Amino acid sequence: MLKNLFLFLPAILILCCESFTITNRSVKKPVLQKDYLVFQDSALQSGALANTTASGITITVNSSASGSVNNYIFGMMTENYLEKWNTHEAQFVKLVNNLGITHFQYPGGSISYWWHYDPNGAGYGIKESEYTGFRHGKSGAANENFLNKFIDMCKATNANAIFVANFLTGNPDELDGAIDQTQRSGVKVVEVILGVELHIPAVQDKISLQQYLDRAQKYIAMLRSKYPSIKIYADGAPVHRAANNQYFQQWNSAVSKLQGIDGMVQYQWWWPSYGGVSQQDQFSHGLDDLKSFMSQLDNVNAALGSYSNHWVIDQWGIKEEAKPVYGGTMLQMLHLVWYPLYVTDYNYHHPGFYQTVEYMKLGSNYVQDLIKLNNNKNQGAGYHLNPAYYAVKFASVIKDSKYAPATVNGSKDIKAYYFEKNNRKYLFVINLTADAANLPGVTVNGNLLNATLVQAYWSDKLSSDVSGINSSTGGSLINPYSVSYYELK
Repeated sequence: MLKNLFLFLPAILILCCESFTITNRSVKKPVLQKDYLVFQDSALQSGALANTTASGITITVNSSASGSVNNYIFGMMTENYLEKWNTHEAQFVKLVNNLGITHFQYPGGSISYWWHYDPNGAGYGIKESEYTGFRHGKSGAANENFLNKFIDMCKATNANAIFVANFLTGNPDELDGAIDQTQRSGVKVVEVILGVELHIPAVQDKISLQQYLDRAQKYIAMLRSKYPSIKIYADGAPVHRAANNQYFQQWNSAVSKLQGIDGMVQYQWWWPSYGGVSQQDQFSHGLDDLKSFMSQLDNVNAALGSYSNHWVIDQWGIKEEAKPVYGGTMLQMLHLVWYPLYVTDYNYHHPGFYQTVEYMKLGSNYVQDLIKLNNNKNQGAGYHLNPAYYAVKFASVIKDSKYAPATVNGSKDIKAYYFEKNNRKYLFVINLTADAANLPGVTVNGNLLNATLVQAYWSDKLSSDVSGINSSTGGSLINPYSVSYYELK
């Protein structure tokens, strides 16, 4: 039963499968949607992997000093994507439930400049006169109330709520009304963000730093008086750009001193760079770029820590909407699994640093979304997971578990993360190399435990004309360019 709980490809998510054989192993390969860029691993299909010389590694864990995982790293922002979700469609809701999302943010992004509380109105309550001529113009047209839709989604998925206050055109009374309606509907509100992206040049003529501080005090007073259990986080400017931006430095310094806040807010996008001529070169370039992004996070977080010890990441993901090269591919899958595991490890060493974390896009029309409405007649209409998001379960199953760091000897580009849950032991492994590796066992507290592969995904080439990312179960081999999940006994 427990093993079934952790399967990453529930039957409802698999459209159809074809079998192919690698030496003596039969592996199921999901047939994925053609409108995504996906991977092909021709070497695996030809059986070359079986002839690959696998290097040996050792992994050791001391679980006596394990710490609890912060469940609130599995959140989702909504922004203008609420209008694209069908919260009354059973298939859509079931897919969302399978992802294990703990909380949704309303609304987030530049929509937060314009939304108003209107329990009987349509959309976000946006007033067209307020955003006319602004570069982030948003349509107010809608035939349903988006706050009600947001509440319905939270209730259907047993998720909590986070609100982003409208600091540009709203007021504390509107936020109070939205929180009150949400909580009276049975949804717990756990956090309020005091506006986002208010430091950027596009709004500096609409709200100054001093105006932000003055408005923040009014919101804080209302929240502390009426909702003392709700945590409050203030808008922060990106530190990787603040080094050369005096206004950003002033902003973070002043905002961090606000009385009554629990921390600050930032985003951590992977903004890819592109290079290479052949698909193999493009893959290698993208992988190096991902490794560079992840390796810089320690320094970024250290800089954030100079302003506050507690941070909300209200947006993370892969930022390539205009040019989706890596979205839907193994590179995105590596990022999707690696980042939450990194966050968990960073929180272990820096308790409470990551307070809540929200991914950007649940479902609309972008390649990097989790869920897509597929209208291809040959494949059948309905909602389906983006291929890269089959691996989201690698991250979400660590909820309610204990974490301890794992030490990998033999390869600096193989990452391992150890978890205990319901008296069982699990290991996540990310292989960022072109080499396979043998994992005969894992030493936990001095005892060598056998490692049984529950699920793995891997691939090594960019391609837009084949059907998907490879997957397998069983055995002890760590495939090149893979994410793998083991049970230890």
